Amino acid sequence: MVDFVVQQTTKEAENRRKREVKIDWFTFIERMGALLLAAGIATGGIYGSIYAAMNGYEKLSWIIASTCIGSLAIAFLKRNR
Repeated sequence: MVDFVVQQTTKEAENRRKREVKIDWFTFIERMGALLLAAGIATGGIYGSIYAAMNGYEKLSWIIASTCIGSLAIAFLKRNR
């Protein structure tokens, strides 16, 4: 009986370790994807703002830049709640 319990506990521990590695890997992928997406959005907003400013649309440039930075800031602040 004791051998059976030890054997089952060993199997359960191995499965738990495999599952933890999978969960850690998926969490890493999710966070890196979110970071890359946020960087892409920020880059697009900055590029759009610069492009609008170069074509003489100063107010539009300010609106694009502030909207981009503001929405990213709100997303990061709400994420930590």
